[in-house]
Amino acid sequence: MKNKIILGLILISAFLLRIYKLGQIPFWEDELWTLYRSSLSMIGTLKTLVSLPVHPPLYYLLMNSWVNLFGANEFTLRFPSIIFSLLSVFFIFKLGESLYNSRVGLYAALLLAVSPFNIYYSQEAKGYIMSWTLCLISFWLFYRLMKKFRAADLTAYILVTIVSWYTSYIGVVYSLIQFICFFMFQKPLSVKEWIGVYILIIGWYLFWLQIFLRHPTFDCIQWIGTTDNYFVRAGVHIDQMLHSPVSVSKRILPLSLITFVSLMLLPIAGFKKDSRAKFVIDIKREDIMLFAWFLFPFVFYFLIDKFWFHIFIKIRYIGFVHIPLLLLLGKGIDKLRTRWRIFIVVFLVCYTFLFSLYPYYAKASKKNDQRWADAFNTIEKINPPKSLVVVPIDISCLKYYKSNLSLIKASDNKTYIYEGRDLQSIFVLSRDGKKIFSVFLPEYFLYTEWWEGILNVRWYKLNAADKLD
Repeated sequence: MKNKIILGLILISAFLLRIYKLGQIPFWEDELWTLYRSSLSMIGTLKTLVSLPVHPPLYYLLMNSWVNLFGANEFTLRFPSIIFSLLSVFFIFKLGESLYNSRVGLYAALLLAVSPFNIYYSQEAKGYIMSWTLCLISFWLFYRLMKKFRAADLTAYILVTIVSWYTSYIGVVYSLIQFICFFMFQKPLSVKEWIGVYILIIGWYLFWLQIFLRHPTFDCIQWIGTTDNYFVRAGVHIDQMLHSPVSVSKRILPLSLITFVSLMLLPIAGFKKDSRAKFVIDIKREDIMLFAWFLFPFVFYFLIDKFWFHIFIKIRYIGFVHIPLLLLLGKGIDKLRTRWRIFIVVFLVCYTFLFSLYPYYAKASKKNDQRWADAFNTIEKINPPKSLVVVPIDISCLKYYKSNLSLIKASDNKTYIYEGRDLQSIFVLSRDGKKIFSVFLPEYFLYTEWWEGILNVRWYKLNAADKLD
């Protein structure tokens, strides 16, 4: 009963932290894509994803139904991510309880509830939190199956795994980890039966697999940069998971790496409780599973980045590894004496609030702070006659703002040229000031520019001298 009360308080705290200022942060580009796909019919949503299967369809089909029921704005479109984030807090408790004991589950749940990294992505209208939660539930069911066979658990595991594969390609990576971990445990299922389980899962996935295989490369992710030093990049990712993805300080990166190594060693190492205080290593199969869960994705994404397409540099594609990291930290805390447990938990929570959560809430902005509405409103207030607005994203995504401006999309890595004289002004919007596309306007001069969050707006006016000619 005590554990249920504590878990309930943790869940309430997690909800309040995630709903705070949820609707105040403007949509950024990827969320506008979610909004656009969700506003189509079910068939229309599926067609857009089939034409370019960067993501499997389930999240967007779910959001399509959600938008039809509750409408679309910054609050409602992000709210499903909060629901899945709360489910992840609950199921990390269940997994920690199954792997070790209820205290470890509660420590992990508390750390996930206040995790700036998890909170950040729970306030986005994207499918990452949903896919991470499904993978977490899949691991919980997997471990239950490895302890004792239950037909209900096997059925649930198959269903959850199929759903996770149709939500994100991340699910396939973690199913491969589970397949490897299968051979570490006593096997309530034979190898043939376990292979049969995955043949069934793959059979249900063939519909989307053949669509995915027809698109070996994706134009829309070619903008992702290369990774020069994979070890340093992995360290940056870990730093962001421990602190916040909003900003990373190079000064605290070494400290984060030391903290990470300590947290990884604490659950498996210690001193034997006798007069000699002998140092011992005690690794359980459950620890190995968590280490595999944490380390293998880095290896898989390194291979993908090296031999297929760039992906390693983006933390959101590998962010799920913060779940096993928190579970290992929960076990490490549980190995301490009671007074030290309390001290460490209070310290971590206070440190998180002071250095990560408070700055995040105070700014009320994302790393991708794209203020499209403010940019359009400013341009409309200027209201120059015969003007054109060049934007770096699909125009259909911007219909939400119901602007009367004439918009045109400039493709990435291409040059936009306008040599006509029928326009007096051209506004060019770019993200982060990056020159993802070039603009060549031979008859115009740069009149002024300003920023709306990280959106750079350049105002070009027709050259008066050219006009006289």
